[in-house]
Amino acid sequence: KIYPNDIYHPKEARFIHVDLALTGDSAGIVCGYVSAFPKLNRGSNVIEVLPEITVDFALEIYPPKSGEIDIARIRKMIIMLRDKMKMNVRWVTYDQFQSADSIQTLRQNGFTTGLRSMDRTPIPYETLKQAIYDGRVKIPSHDKLQKELIELEFDARKNKIDHPPNSSKDISDCLAGVVYGLTMRRETWARWGVLSHTFEEQIRKE
Repeated sequence: KIYPNDIYHPKEARFIHVDLALTGDSAGIVCGYVSAFPKLNRGSNVIEVLPEITVDFALEIYPPKSGEIDIARIRKMIIMLRDKMKMNVRWVTYDQFQSADSIQTLRQNGFTTGLRSMDRTPIPYETLKQAIYDGRVKIPSHDKLQKELIELEFDARKNKIDHPPNSSKDISDCLAGVVYGLTMRRETWARWGVLSHTFEEQIRKE
């Protein structure tokens, strides 16, 4: 259920990342927006300006018993958030699994879409980690997401962030995708009046 009165600042541009699945694993979806651009004192007279991300929701979608997750319903929910709930959902990214049809359909409906794998490079997770350490991520209480974040491991051989056996990172992948996606969008920096050269300097550091 979605409660329109509980959507804060609906006009702020939203970023959604979806980690799809069909059977066995759960699918994940996270939606968030930039809510501020705090100045961070790094010491030695070094001040950095980086985005604060507020997460609207983190959702785990369980596969039905002896069935498959209805991927079309996820697309329907995203469109409903924008068209009926008046939430300014602008960007939607997917991992690669079973996502071509969803990307094409949402693009045809006016969303900016794309692929973003959390397994090709650890940079999205490094961006998320720094944002969490800085206190720049506001996340609703979610036991499964917290468990995934705590159990994440760095695989030096594969140069990727992974989960241990019998664990998962479906929702944490989505959170990393949203935080990284919003941090890398030039539009979010411009929206808060952060100078373009500051954006370029911070992105190079990331």
